[in-house]
Amino acid sequence: MSRSEPLNIPLMLLIALIQGLALLLLYQAGEHQVWPDGQPQWQIALYTLFIAGPVLLLLALNRLNQGMIGLLTGVFVVIITLFGFYLGLQGRPVGESGLGTPVAVFALTVGIACFKVLMYMQQLSSDERMSYGRLYHYSWRNFLTLGLSLLFMLVFWGILLLWGSLFEIIEIDFFSRLFEQEWFLFPALAVAHGLGVIIFRKMSGIIDTVRRLQQALMLSLLPVLVLIAVLFLAFLPFAGTETLWATGRGSLMILWLQALVLFFVNGVYQDEFEERPYPLLVHRLIYFGILLLPAYSVISFHGLSLRIAQYGWTLDRCWAFMVWAVLALFSLGYLWGIVRRGDQWIRTLGTVNISMGLVVLLLMMLANSPWLDFRKLVVANQVARLDTAAVDPADFDYYYLYRNLAGPGYAALEALGKRYAGSHPDIVVNRIADILAGKGEMNTISAEAFAAQVEQWPDNRALPLALETQLREAVGRQTRDVARNLLYYLFRLDLDGDGVDEYVFLRAAAGYGFAKLYYLAGDAWVSVDMPGSGQWDPEQIKRDIGNGDIGAVVPRWQDFRVGDRVFSPAD
Repeated sequence: MSRSEPLNIPLMLLIALIQGLALLLLYQAGEHQVWPDGQPQWQIALYTLFIAGPVLLLLALNRLNQGMIGLLTGVFVVIITLFGFYLGLQGRPVGESGLGTPVAVFALTVGIACFKVLMYMQQLSSDERMSYGRLYHYSWRNFLTLGLSLLFMLVFWGILLLWGSLFEIIEIDFFSRLFEQEWFLFPALAVAHGLGVIIFRKMSGIIDTVRRLQQALMLSLLPVLVLIAVLFLAFLPFAGTETLWATGRGSLMILWLQALVLFFVNGVYQDEFEERPYPLLVHRLIYFGILLLPAYSVISFHGLSLRIAQYGWTLDRCWAFMVWAVLALFSLGYLWGIVRRGDQWIRTLGTVNISMGLVVLLLMMLANSPWLDFRKLVVANQVARLDTAAVDPADFDYYYLYRNLAGPGYAALEALGKRYAGSHPDIVVNRIADILAGKGEMNTISAEAFAAQVEQWPDNRALPLALETQLREAVGRQTRDVARNLLYYLFRLDLDGDGVDEYVFLRAAAGYGFAKLYYLAGDAWVSVDMPGSGQWDPEQIKRDIGNGDIGAVVPRWQDFRVGDRVFSPAD
């Protein structure tokens, strides 16, 4: 929107108020267990409608484009609302197939789609020609306006809390009680958010200044990113890809590097530049780095393909391949521009970026539709792995179907329960039935598998039966996919000096892990979390264990007690 285009402030405040009232009614329906509570298809659809619709209107409407923006927003919001309804249908039977992760993914992908469609709507409703420079301008203005308006709303909420607290001090609790009421808070915060959008849209000049500052920072950092990408590719043949895949996150890091380079290139180079933003040498270094980006696509494709060949498709890998495809198309588009135009490849950016923006929008929409439902694809692939004996039924991660794949996963579990009722009754009774009953994954691995996976220190002495059962469940509860990248250790030592050994169970992987203390309390083994310090480096842990660098640490400070109150100093 140009600075001369006036805002319809009363209409925008009315939209914000309607949004607040609608969200209030939806929240109270859940609190009082009335419709649409218990019907996730309607809940997700209505939340989508009353969150996305008003936000798009607040960010795009002005007095000159009300008709077109209203029409385009209405069509788009109806589509994503139907997708929300479709997702909610996969939450049946209600309370059985979890929708936590699918709803989070839906919110993220629909948010990206809203972000993309918003700038295209703004471009179409203006009198300006379609250009990547204008789309980029709209995208950053929308992002900063929305972020600052949300901050404005939070500050407003904080002021209300301060208001109530101050009057409580002088024994007037009317305001504190008022500001806690849902019927007041929802509309007030929604209107505050709408007012924030109005304020920052009227300050578009300052917003554009912040955008130019961001662009200047990207201008400085892009050569560094490109240099890292070029050097990494130069040294990788000497280190070998085996080292890269051994980390378990090599493909992810490759995709991140590629995405950052492309993002910064998009921020620095725009199709309205008449002059290069860098000296010729730096400019050519950058487009040499861009020429190499398809090589990163080849490397990440190889890594992702290896994981799929080993463990099959999962939701994470479906999304990783979609991200890979988008980045590969961007890289190939830029490569085409450089080959075709040489030093003038900047002039091809607009065509590539506008086209790829529409591709990203389409993919975000399809991924939430029945036509590209990753949950169904993953279920079909994982069940096919059982059919072809690529994975043994005893080693299959049944809980993944329940936890991540909503309705399709639940239906697959029921079908597998019937299939294995005769041939594998232990799986049906001990695992699938418990999962379907909402008891979680009861995947107790065998004693032989436990001995193979868990390294004991100082020796492999037989464990108490009750403790071994708990530990076998703890190991078996990890998904088979993840477990192969984990190291398990069990240490036996006397930690409290009473002459009786305790056990410390340690799970370690690159960058994360945990430890639990198991001790005997009466006839039962009790576990206590043991927060650790330092970096989770599996190789260093191996070396420390090999060197015997293990033992109890006597705390510097004893606890302090007053009556039954015990105070422990923070270390």
